[in-house]
Amino acid sequence: MSIFAAHSPEALMEVYETLSTRLVPERKLTEIAFILAGIAALVSIAAASLSVLWFGRIT
Repeated sequence: MSIFAAHSPEALMEVYETLSTRLVPERKLTEIAFILAGIAALVSIAAASLSVLWFGRIT
C-alpha cells in the first residue's frame, strides 16, 4: 500500500493521475469455523427434534 502526500491542488491532481484505475483481485483467507459451528448447531437441533417426534417424549 502506498501513501501519497499532496501539498497543493496541482500535486493532488498529479497523485490522482498516477493511481491505478483498474480493480485488482486480492486473495484473502476467510474464517469459516462459525459457518461449520452453525451447521453443527442446526443438525443437532434437527436431530433432537426428530428424536422427540420418534420416541414421543412430549405428552
